[in-house]
Amino acid sequence: MSAVDGFVALRVVRSGAGEPSVPAFAPPAGWRLVDEPDHLVASPGECYAFLAGPRGAHGAVAIAWPGVDIAA
Repeated sequence: MSAVDGFVALRVVRSGAGEPSVPAFAPPAGWRLVDEPDHLVASPGECYAFLAGPRGAHGAVAIAWPGVDIAA
């Protein structure tokens, strides 16, 4: 991966509250999940995650959350 000079915050909202859990994220090429405490947070209604990668890189983040309907 090239040098990290960009960060992205993701907020994934559930359609309804449930047991806190974390979806699977598949970031675009060159990006990775920030694997540090407090950078991947789950609550009954949503999940926050942070990605790090090269500034200006584009691409979609695939999100899979089995058994959970995603609202936004």
